[in-house]
Amino acid sequence: MLDGIDTLKGATWQFERYNLEFVAQALLGRGKAIDSVNDRGQEIQRLFAEDQSAWHTTILKIAVWSAKSLPKPG
Repeated sequence: MLDGIDTLKGATWQFERYNLEFVAQALLGRGKAIDSVNDRGQEIQRLFAEDQSAWHTTILKIAVWSAKSLPKPG
């Protein structure tokens, strides 16, 4: 398991900020799976408790986003 922020800092890329939203916008042109929410962690917990289908979709989007954010080998 790699820590995304530490991995990016060790790569050749330089960013103004290393928070996930900023890096996603810079690399992918879009943000994380939950937009316009002040506390994304709380929203993920709410989805888990109240809407398992939406929670699964959100977690899958976060996983895909994370995979696309990592540098390609070779």
